[in-house]
Amino acid sequence: MKFLLLLTVAVAVLAAVAKPGPERFERHLNEKFTQTRNESAKQEKYIDALLAVGVGALREGKYDDYLVASRFRVELLGKPLATCYGYFGQISCHSDN
Repeated sequence: MKFLLLLTVAVAVLAAVAKPGPERFERHLNEKFTQTRNESAKQEKYIDALLAVGVGALREGKYDDYLVASRFRVELLGKPLATCYGYFGQISCHSDN
């Protein structure tokens, strides 16, 4: 029983230490927007490329810190654009639109 309790505490501490901070979310999203912009430019979708640049400049991020995980919500002109979750050093994002 003590081992199980110790294991639970160790996992909780590890998760709390390994959760990504707001700057890591920003870096991850910047890479995604750059990738979208580059793919759009290669396919000569200049409108999409310009939108990706604009979204990068106008977006606003909100960081929520939980005990063992974190959440980063991105809004564009007050409308939800994407939500990212971070846990154990990993980031996963999905689009809200």
